This record gives sequence, C-alpha cells and structure tokens, in this order.
Amino acid sequence: MIPRRPLSFAIGTALLVACGAWAWHFFFVGKTWTPVAPLTQEAYVWQRRWNNGLRESVTRSQELLDGLCVEVAEMSRRNGKIEFANAAVDWSVLASLKKPVGLAWRIGAPVVAQGWTNEVRAEIGRTIFDSLAKARSLGITISEAQIDCDCPARLLGEYAKFIQSLRSRDSGVRWTFTALPSWLHSADFKRLAYAADGFVLQVHWLRPDALQQGKATLMIPTEAREAVAQASRFGVPFRVALPTYGSAIITDAGGRWLDVLSEEQGDPPSGKQLIEARSSPDECLALVADWKSTRPAWLTGIAWYRLPVAADRRNWSWLQFEAVVRGRKPVARFEVALKTNAEGWEDVLLNNVGDGDDPAPQNLRIETAGVLAADGVNGYHAEEIASGTFRFSTVKASYLKAGQTLPAGWLRRGKSGAPFTVNFEP
Repeated sequence: MIPRRPLSFAIGTALLVACGAWAWHFFFVGKTWTPVAPLTQEAYVWQRRWNNGLRESVTRSQELLDGLCVEVAEMSRRNGKIEFANAAVDWSVLASLKKPVGLAWRIGAPVVAQGWTNEVRAEIGRTIFDSLAKARSLGITISEAQIDCDCPARLLGEYAKFIQSLRSRDSGVRWTFTALPSWLHSADFKRLAYAADGFVLQVHWLRPDALQQGKATLMIPTEAREAVAQASRFGVPFRVALPTYGSAIITDAGGRWLDVLSEEQGDPPSGKQLIEARSSPDECLALVADWKSTRPAWLTGIAWYRLPVAADRRNWSWLQFEAVVRGRKPVARFEVALKTNAEGWEDVLLNNVGDGDDPAPQNLRIETAGVLAADGVNGYHAEEIASGTFRFSTVKASYLKAGQTLPAGWLRRGKSGAPFTVNFEP
C-alpha cells in the first residue's frame, strides 16, 4: 500500500514540508503553494568524453549553477547480455568542486523490456553502488543518485520496487529518477514517485509528428506547462528538465524519418534532406518566468540538458546559456572585420559579438575603394554591384553561435587597412 502523506489545509497557515535533503519551505494561501526557496538551476553533464573543454565548462558552472548531474554509465543489451558503457568521468575535477554533484545512470529500454528480473536488478545495482563508493572515496559530496530509465509504463510498479530496494541499501543519498509526461497518466506512477525522494520531469524530445509540417520540434511549451501542472499533484518534489541542445533529422523526399544527427554536420546524402530542431531560448525563458511568478506545487528547480561545451556543435553557446540562466533574453549581434591573411589579401570575417546564437546574415554589402578581386567562401558568393561595392550572399546561412567567427570571403585591395563600410541586407 502506498503511504499517504498528511497535509493540513488551513488558509493562511504555514506548512513546513521536509523533502529529504532539500528542506523546502512552502506556505499555503487559498489554493496556491508559494515556496520560500527560489527555483534551483542545475545542468546535466551528459558528455562521455571528458576533454579540456568539458573540464573548463564544469569548473565554470560553479559560478552560475546550483549544481550538476553527471552521467556515469549507460546500460544497453546485446545478445541477451547487459552491456555497460562507462563515461570517462574526470573524478578529480568533480572532487575539486565546492558544490555537491549528482550522479546519473542511463538505462536503455532493451535492458528492462523483459521485466525487472533479478539479473537486471543485480547488475544495475552493482554498477550504481560501485560508482557511489568510488566517488565517496575521492571525497566527492554526492547530492543525489538519479536513474534515467526508458522503462515501459506497464513496468512502473516493478521500477518502484527497484527504487525502494536502492533506498533501503543506502539512505545517505537522495534517490531520484527521470519521468516522461506520459508516465503521469499511469496508475503506477504515484507508487514510483513515492518510492523515490523526487523526480525530474523531462518535457523535451524529438517529435516525429512535427515533420509533417516540414519542421522538427523539441518541446511544445503548452504541453510542458500542462505536464508540470499535472506532476505537481502527486505531492512529491520534482524538477523540470528543459533543453539547450539541437538535433537534425535526415528524411527522404517523402518526409520519412531516416536518421538523427546530434553533433555531426555536413550535407545529407543525395536525395535526402536535413531538418534542424533547435531548442528555443525564448520559449525556455518564458516557461521559467511563469514558474517563478506562479510556482506550481512541489516544483523545486530547473535541470538544463545539457551543460554547454565549446566543441558541441548543436548545443547552445555558453554566452547564450548564461543569459537564459540569469533570466536575460540573448540577442545575436553581427559585425564584419577585414583581416589581412598570409597571402596579403583580406579575409571577410563575420563575427557574432552578441550573447545569442542565430543564423548569420545571408547578405552583406561592403563598400570600399581599390578592390582588385574578391570571392566568397563557406557558401557565400561575391559580386560587384557598383563601383567599389561588393555583395557577399548565400542561399543558406550557417548557424553562428555567440562569440564565433565565420569567414564569408576575401578581398584583395590596393591598400590593406583602408576604410570600409558594411551593411546587412535581407
């Protein structure tokens, strides 16, 4: 039987809710729960390769975020056996952080497709507790142990029993799980929610139904609001995961979904098309602003997926991420610079000097004297439209993150460094 959690409903009466290590405080006035503590903002570290760029972002996050949740391993199944792909976590970097760290384990659907058998429970439990022991031995303060499992809705009751078994073995960490909006309609979700110390509601994923309109969508804000409102009815602390990433879908001429690219770039195969799906900072800002002004019951924070790293092609830039976390609308701003290269010509460089990511201008017009030759690069074409005036144009502009530079072409002038003017055209 699921234990009931008693609530005292008295208008104007303060109600203290102890939610594990969170220790959140709420006041109940009329029908609105108003939390005293602000929404926390954390980010997932889901990259498996810990290069210098990731290390830099993890360290940099300490001044911006309340915490991180780091993927430790992903579990899959091949030839009937469970396989483990461990992330190359730099434990020394985590040990140097001043804020607690959450650890996460990804469990693919095939692992539990046949049920939460004794083998499945034993194998998953072993790798989880091995990781916790290692982290603690290195002096890392663990804020939570989070399970990200593609569990079929029909097995949520068994999933709850597994979470309960984990908590019974280690009560020194907060046990959480990720949840899909569709799970909220399951009769067993309450049992699963009560088995844990909290959960993270994921409201983003690639939606193949949107391809019928020639676009791809990661999140629909109205559905995200509805899911958060529904999740708040279970009386369990939860956070909501919002997207910072992008993906690309390769489709055939008829719009049929063929493959998904997360980081790879380049032109799609012949006869195929590439449809980009990017998370919208404006949509995320609006959602967070709404939840800050009128907090849904039991919502405690935002979990951003995922922490930006400079080398990630389809994730937000750090500047855009920082702007959104701080509640500021990011704005791209483009400037052109002419830089003399080794051949003595001048490269035409498009710089995004704003804090927002956006497609580069498709057309730019440069007016200057003494041009002997010019050409475009990276898809841009150069043409002289008047004496001393050149237009660099492209059919499809590249996406230019905040702080990035894109060469659009080159000029050869009789006198390098001479004055020039630039105008952007539609």
